[in-house]
Amino acid sequence: MRISGLGSHAVSHWRSLLLVVAAIVPCQTFASAPAEEGETRTGLYGHADEGTGGSSTQSGAEDSSTWPRLGGHVGLAVPMVKIATGGTTAIGADFLQIGIASGVTIKLDERWAIDLEGVGYTTWQFADGGTSARASTSFVVDPGVVYNCGSFATGLRAAVQIGEGVPFNLGLIPLVNFGLFPLGKFKWFVELDLPFFVLGEPGSSATVSFSPQIQTGVSF
Repeated sequence: MRISGLGSHAVSHWRSLLLVVAAIVPCQTFASAPAEEGETRTGLYGHADEGTGGSSTQSGAEDSSTWPRLGGHVGLAVPMVKIATGGTTAIGADFLQIGIASGVTIKLDERWAIDLEGVGYTTWQFADGGTSARASTSFVVDPGVVYNCGSFATGLRAAVQIGEGVPFNLGLIPLVNFGLFPLGKFKWFVELDLPFFVLGEPGSSATVSFSPQIQTGVSF
């Protein structure tokens, strides 16, 4: 084939250039196909290789946007001191008390959660003067709202004491919760609770009580 106006040397250069272009274009087309497929997967599922840490088979990015979620906790609650209208008593000196706390947590998003907690207490009251020693059990229903601040969580619970001989009562429990470190699929936590109760019976004046306690256990 003759190309008008070009010498044989120029024609040779043009043929070489066309051969190089013909070789490069299919290779680039073939190489771009997996990238486009990968981009499509990322758009649909986020980070495809990121695990969720749970039983879900979805990617971590997709799972992270799924709210609400369920969690919970179980632990021991130990009141340290009781400050009431009738006086102040301390654990070890006047009484022994321990509670088993458990709850179901509804995590609304990364920050807010509703915690449905209940604590069963067993108490041994020491003898005091003319009052003989006695034992009792009680149960506190204390659902609340918890806010995750990052390094710690804080919240407020509404509470009612239930048990034999327990008068009419209503309480509020501010709390501060610290997650310490993971234990497999759980996390060990320590919590400071500040229960404040108002109690009353017909024909009697209302009394107030304040009994700070430490709660520790595992959450999930």
